[in-house]
Amino acid sequence: MQPNLAEINSEIGLNIDLADWVSGHRVQIESYLLHSGAILFRGFGLQAIAEFEQVAQAICPQLFGEYGDLPRTEVGGKVYGSTPYPADQAILFHNESSHLSRYPLKIWFYCVQPAQQGGETPIVDCRQVYQCLSPSTRERFAKNS
Repeated sequence: MQPNLAEINSEIGLNIDLADWVSGHRVQIESYLLHSGAILFRGFGLQAIAEFEQVAQAICPQLFGEYGDLPRTEVGGKVYGSTPYPADQAILFHNESSHLSRYPLKIWFYCVQPAQQGGETPIVDCRQVYQCLSPSTRERFAKNS
């Protein structure tokens, strides 16, 4: 099951300040997210975690940072390193922090160091997963949530 990924590529590359660009296109970005569930920004030349955080905050001024019981390494402001996990194992699909009473409404990924091989971050649109569930299973989730 693949999300209907929206991709935004920089035609000009390094000449665009992505944080400024998303600030001016928030309505369009929110529309893409509502329709697609995910956006891939490519070719904007972000060089630092601080630049990534500025982009995320341009869309989500109140970035989530309450991860409760998981070990998180803060790498800047509200940006955290991924959950420490053996490289030869995969973290299965899940809803971020869904076991907590508060959870993020959007999640951001930024690659600091590309993997030598493999190195993917697969995502799934949980709205599509939900639609694939039988009505009785959906009812059980609704009743027990």
